[in-house]
Amino acid sequence: CEIFYFLNQYLYVLKGNTSGVIFRRTYSELEDIIVKCQEFLEPFGFKRNKGDETYRNPKDGAFLKLRYLESDSDADRYQGHGYSWIGIDECGNFKSFLGVDKLKATLRGFGIRPRLVLSANPGGRSHEILKARFRVKEPYRIITDDEGWSRVYIPSLFKDNLALVKKDPDYLTRA
Repeated sequence: CEIFYFLNQYLYVLKGNTSGVIFRRTYSELEDIIVKCQEFLEPFGFKRNKGDETYRNPKDGAFLKLRYLESDSDADRYQGHGYSWIGIDECGNFKSFLGVDKLKATLRGFGIRPRLVLSANPGGRSHEILKARFRVKEPYRIITDDEGWSRVYIPSLFKDNLALVKKDPDYLTRA
């Protein structure tokens, strides 16, 4: 369900020629996102280029790339790029946030306020780092730092995911 949140966030900023990218730690972790993008973006006119896993909307030039960020140095490949929206899925699995910090330099407004959207599940290798870095204490409270970056912690509990509760009510007993 995180990916649907991501795609909703991307569509929220979608205007002509919007440029976006979703990162996962490894390329193989993108498989589920590819399927979800087909379900979610194609009805909006996006076409998938399987060669580079990019979804483009031929009507207005908007695109969404799917990429991996296995090491901090992978972020160097994006130096000079410009995106209005970046999603980092499962950022709690990253060893460090240097790569994510490097990617922030690629955010450009293009007439809209650029967004960096991060998602994480509890217990990942960077769980404690995320809590400390983003001072996660109060849900739904928007915090803006001295550099103008705003953040909000939006918790998502099993009971909030009605589709999962209905489809697999015993999920928590197996987790």
